[in-house]
Amino acid sequence: MPNHHDILDLIRPRLEWIRRARYRALAFVAAICIAATAIVAFAGAPLWPVIGAAFVTAAVSISKLTTRLIRPTCMDCGRDLSGEPIGMAGIACPDCGSVQMPSLVDLARLDRDRSPPADDSDEHDHPSA
Repeated sequence: MPNHHDILDLIRPRLEWIRRARYRALAFVAAICIAATAIVAFAGAPLWPVIGAAFVTAAVSISKLTTRLIRPTCMDCGRDLSGEPIGMAGIACPDCGSVQMPSLVDLARLDRDRSPPADDSDEHDHPSA
């Protein structure tokens, strides 16, 4: 029976892409905070407008970094999986072969794609004699 270190060794490589995105977000926020502090300290700019601009900049930066997480994304290599078919085990990445479990949004998309088209005929308006 594998111990918990073996299981962690299997999980760690799979989360490398998400870990890099998290570190990148932290770096953006730290750089924005340092820039805002420097602007207030060295340029003598008013504090509250600089804090407001820094907050908006940080929000936009994090939003841009995390837009890939809205779509089905391979957590191993970061490839967009939105065009890939959803199987019984999940969505298989064609690049690295890892399988991602479908989220509720993916399952709703699968249900929408499989539903039959709506019948727009007017049979119920004109009953036959």
